[in-house]
Amino acid sequence: MRRIVKCLILFLGVSLISFDQTFSQNEIEIHNVKPGMGSEPMTRLDIGPTEPHHSINVGDILNAHFFPGILDYSKGNYISALAQMRYFIDRPQYTKNHPQHLKFLSIAHYICGMIHLYHDSGYGRHIIAKDNFDKSIQLDPENHLAYLEISHVLLVFDLKDQAIYILRYLLELKPKE
Repeated sequence: MRRIVKCLILFLGVSLISFDQTFSQNEIEIHNVKPGMGSEPMTRLDIGPTEPHHSINVGDILNAHFFPGILDYSKGNYISALAQMRYFIDRPQYTKNHPQHLKFLSIAHYICGMIHLYHDSGYGRHIIAKDNFDKSIQLDPENHLAYLEISHVLLVFDLKDQAIYILRYLLELKPKE
């Protein structure tokens, strides 16, 4: 009987943890500068190149999602910007042959991190932001702004020594102004 009770308690505990994680992810709420903002339209920049094998212009996803997402972010339409960046991040195969592929992905992760850090009121937003900043640096170690934001997240968690370490490391990289 005790084994059954222990198994039941274990099952309920795991179920509640899973429920809590699912529930908390659904609590994320992004706040736009103004309610009811519309998304930016597709841009028409010549980002190329076209892959001769498939006649695919790898710039299409940049014009349809990446650049409109950046414009949305700059105008304070964070809900749309996050959706555009997530769409872009989830489809890296579309730009894998572009010479700036990793830089574009790094910027997309950085913008997602900024949205979660500064414009999200949900549970776990700081961890989601830090994960995005970490991924941004992993893709482009010269994305120095992501180091600054990681140090900000660490300070939120009162991890002052780790934040100082990150900032000292950033200074060693000698970033441009």
